[in-house]
Amino acid sequence: ISLQSFQITREVGSWIKIDEGRREWYIPDGFAGGTKHPRIHSFDEILGYELLEDGDSITKGGLGRAVAGGLLFGGVGAIVGGATGKRKTKATCTSLKIKITLNDITMPIEYINLITTETKKSGFLYKTCQTQAQEVMSILQVICDSSKAVPQSDTVIEQVEKVSAADEIMKFKQLLDAGVITEEEFKEQKRKLLELQ
Repeated sequence: ISLQSFQITREVGSWIKIDEGRREWYIPDGFAGGTKHPRIHSFDEILGYELLEDGDSITKGGLGRAVAGGLLFGGVGAIVGGATGKRKTKATCTSLKIKITLNDITMPIEYINLITTETKKSGFLYKTCQTQAQEVMSILQVICDSSKAVPQSDTVIEQVEKVSAADEIMKFKQLLDAGVITEEEFKEQKRKLLELQ
């Protein structure tokens, strides 16, 4: 597979390029999104993905599951992975990357390295990379969902949405009880989740 026939229909910054028509994607391997020898992958190769910050898993997703963790992002006091206790957080991040697990024995993992040097979490670069990481992971989830594309009835979808909203409200309640978020923040999140139903 060559880049000459690859038609970029979607991209996020210089992190990932997608050809929706051919159902393929690649991670640029050169400076500023250039390409030297990128490995082009099929949508069907993606088994899962994970956001790693300084070696810790923040968010996971992939085939057969919705995005997990990552309730609130940003700032020095980032609450991640659905943690319910108070946690010491660092003011800087030295590594932020997306790990993509592939169904390929010769190359089972691809990384998108968003941050590779010490970066302030309160700074523009960190916040931009967090936003782009969320966008990349949303696209990866859409790709995973399209690969398994099993038709579901409206009733099943409604039940899943109700359970998901209830689960999310419970998570926010735990954060409130732990003193991590305020009563106003809890009420706002609850209102948003209930409006979705």
